[in-house]
Amino acid sequence: MDLVTAEAQAGKGTVDVVGALHGTFPPLQRANAMANVADVAEDLSANRSFAPAFLGTGLLGSEDYLYYVPWMQATYIMAAHQDALPYLPAGADLNNLTWQQFGEWCKAIVDATGEARCGLPQAGLFHRFLQGYMWPSFTGGMVSNFQSNEAADMLRWMRDDLWPYVHPQSISYSFMQEPLLAGEVWVAFDHTARLLNAFNEKPDDFVAFPAPSGPAGRGFMPVIVGLGIPKTAPNPEAAMQAIDYLTSPAVQARVLKDMGFFPVVGGVDTSDLPPGIAIELAAVSAQANAADALPALLPVGLGARGGEINQIFRNAFDRVVLNGEQIATALTEEAANLQALMNETGAACWAPDPSSDGPCQVKAPASALTAAPVNVTFFSTQFVPVEEQEKFRAILKKAGFDVTGSEEGPLLDLVLAEAQAGKGTVDVVGALHGTFPPLQRANAMANVADVAEDLSANRAFAAAFLDTGLLGSEDYLYYVPWMQATYIMAAHQDALPYLPAGADLNNLTWQQFGEWCKAIVDATGEARCGLPQAGLFHRFLQGYMWPSFTGGMVSQFQSAAAEEMLTWLKDDLWPYVHPQSISYSFMQEPLLAGEVWVAFDHTARLLNAFNEKPDDFVAFPAPSGPAGRGFMPVIVGLGIPKTAPNPENAMALIDYLTRPGVQEQILRELGFFPVVGGVNTSRLPKGVAIELGAVTAQANAADALPALLPVGLGARGGEINQIFRNAFDRVVLNGEEIAAVLAGEAASLQALMNETGAACWAPDPPSDGPCQVAPR
Repeated sequence: MDLVTAEAQAGKGTVDVVGALHGTFPPLQRANAMANVADVAEDLSANRSFAPAFLGTGLLGSEDYLYYVPWMQATYIMAAHQDALPYLPAGADLNNLTWQQFGEWCKAIVDATGEARCGLPQAGLFHRFLQGYMWPSFTGGMVSNFQSNEAADMLRWMRDDLWPYVHPQSISYSFMQEPLLAGEVWVAFDHTARLLNAFNEKPDDFVAFPAPSGPAGRGFMPVIVGLGIPKTAPNPEAAMQAIDYLTSPAVQARVLKDMGFFPVVGGVDTSDLPPGIAIELAAVSAQANAADALPALLPVGLGARGGEINQIFRNAFDRVVLNGEQIATALTEEAANLQALMNETGAACWAPDPSSDGPCQVKAPASALTAAPVNVTFFSTQFVPVEEQEKFRAILKKAGFDVTGSEEGPLLDLVLAEAQAGKGTVDVVGALHGTFPPLQRANAMANVADVAEDLSANRAFAAAFLDTGLLGSEDYLYYVPWMQATYIMAAHQDALPYLPAGADLNNLTWQQFGEWCKAIVDATGEARCGLPQAGLFHRFLQGYMWPSFTGGMVSQFQSAAAEEMLTWLKDDLWPYVHPQSISYSFMQEPLLAGEVWVAFDHTARLLNAFNEKPDDFVAFPAPSGPAGRGFMPVIVGLGIPKTAPNPENAMALIDYLTRPGVQEQILRELGFFPVVGGVNTSRLPKGVAIELGAVTAQANAADALPALLPVGLGARGGEINQIFRNAFDRVVLNGEEIAAVLAGEAASLQALMNETGAACWAPDPPSDGPCQVAPR
């Protein structure tokens, strides 16, 4: 570019032909460096047929000044398995589909097979799908019509009529050829290079077809390479001969076969092509030569900031379609980001937008986009402090929701009073698990099992948490899980070589954990496993030890299995635990100091280790015992009172708050972990992302056994903590006889249950009266 520009300035040149991507030519146009090759193209068209769409792009916004003759292209197309074709809408032509018909096709496949089989590379080149196919097809532009009413309609269609019928794993697909070949997906969009293996390996199973069209045309994104002649070319006649040669169908076929670029002319012989390329060529040619073809070129003029425009388009999609934010809010905010990018880079418009003299302008919508608040009353016992509530409100506002913060007592009183009156004001209750049993006893909450079932079509709830929402019933779901906090394990990389042979860090048993701690002592001479005995150690006992070994907490407190567990703790674990564990409150400090290599603690009390030295530490789920993988989640749920005046809007709020994208925002901003899968970790702090992997694996383990925080003890909650601590201290630290200790502490535990009237909670089965400690 510098050479041609300098020669144009000097009025004398050495370059006869420039072969380059479309984006190279606008700067040469501005320098008035290129000859008009319209006559060349016209002469060549006598014996070859150029795709009119590509001749149009070579005009660079002018009426009749052709800056380059199209030479070759790469692009994106559609692929379908033969099994998908019977479900095409009646009368639909595969080579002339509309996006409306495409959505109907995807829905028909779901209706007939029960599975979403359309796929999009949301983790791959999805921004090109948005920039080159969606916005142009629906709005006729890319930048200029970004926040148009047509763009709002398009996002609404994607959200309501397309994405519900797209394979849920699309959020993790980068290349579509793999899911096509695996049979996960029957219909897909992607770059030709990322579909080729499917056509090459199974040419009889797959068909290629052009991208569908929308109300504004058949938007598609070609990567166009052109051939231009500088005004200073010393041999213009020879330059024309070179362009004639390179655009002849025979040479175009050789370039396709040997170099992988697709032709821009018709009449190319496909007989010598690999089957996959021949299949793709037909779709590529049909797409470029369609009467309504609307080429949308790669962004031009953004320099090193090209990635920002990709993220802006992705943000608009993610916020509306994945996260459920209001269209007006997302488009308005992202349009402002887009305009700032254009202004700061000075980038002029490119096709399909009309050319501009200055920075490309994002036009205001013809009719103002408005974000209306949703009529729903949401009370939450979480995020009540001012700073937290401001962050939470900002998340809610994006979708038109708001929240009223409340302490548990007043909220219980209000919902119970409204249940008694038969008329209410509260639509959604967001609260800890322990808030819901009193509402269950008052028959105040609606069954949200159908809500959870509907939501599970496009998000994967941890099964263990759906079970806790049943509150001991078989099929009456009192809340949909919303978020969690919990306890996990951490290990320094130096500890990993001492794992027992064959042990899987993500599927350890407590027996293997004890062997691991012993192996570290045997090899290093030091105990490097640590437990927060001066911290939240009672949760380790209540939520991990007793459940994993006995299957219960209160009911099995003095069982034979509990006796075996305490024997193991005393003989096979504690001798290999760092002796300073009796003074550890937070395990992140001894981990960072190198005193401890392996530890258990609350996620918040391990986070600094993962944040400060993410390459040194790994997180992993709690081990399992003979009765399962006991773990203690602090579960927050979302329930709908029977007296809710706006139940439909209540369901919309629950839908919004349990979307993976919103769960990621809550984790990043407010520190609560998701209860659904598919959460994007790329924007999370490193330490949080590391912990999330262990938290998710723990909750979704096949043998997961959630042990909930004690419920119903009121102001005497500290007493149960001390009872469990007493049992451990007396046996493991003081060496007292196990059976006698368990019997004595069991009597104290039963008295506590009787005096408070506390019914059993998970993992113990529900009880009508005070929870009972089973006799020995």
